[in-house]
Amino acid sequence: SDQDKPDGLYIITPDMAEEFVENLPIEKFFGIGKIIAQKMHELGIKNGHDLKQLSLEELVKRFGKVGRYYYNISRAIDR
Repeated sequence: SDQDKPDGLYIITPDMAEEFVENLPIEKFFGIGKIIAQKMHELGIKNGHDLKQLSLEELVKRFGKVGRYYYNISRAIDR
């Protein structure tokens, strides 16, 4: 983790999760690489808050079935 260097240990409690995710740059999300991050930037998506503004339908339309994953992670849903 890049949080709390040098040890990289950072605890995110459930009550902190939504705010943490909203402020997280899109490039820091697990599963979002350079190409997808670039596509998201072109859509004006720069962080979790921006990503959260898109509906499930819109994300699936633009990114296929992985759009459901993006929908969930932008809402701090991780089963």
